[in-house]
Amino acid sequence: MKDKFILTMIAYSCIISIIGLILDADIYYLIGVTCGTLLNIYKTYSIKNSLNRAVGLSEDKAVTYSQRQYLVRYIFTGIVLFISALNGVQTLLGVFIALLGLKFAAYMELIKRK
Repeated sequence: MKDKFILTMIAYSCIISIIGLILDADIYYLIGVTCGTLLNIYKTYSIKNSLNRAVGLSEDKAVTYSQRQYLVRYIFTGIVLFISALNGVQTLLGVFIALLGLKFAAYMELIKRK
């Protein structure tokens, strides 16, 4: 299932890259889309690994561990967004739109299961 999920995110990023090229975006937009997609793939594997690890822990430790992993993912996302903002608006826009690919893939999974 996770391979389909990641493939859906990659397809989404290809579509938004093509749309960006049609709208005459520059290379920094494509760099942002690539960075955002790689961040989404990292977050997907991080969520999977933290859920697998939390299942084997006691309830209190699982909650603490899950919250810590959640915080790490969001701090990392914030760092990537900050660095992309330093690089330019088009890079930031590319990263932001690519980060929506995680939500897009989740909705597509729900639609496929109905």
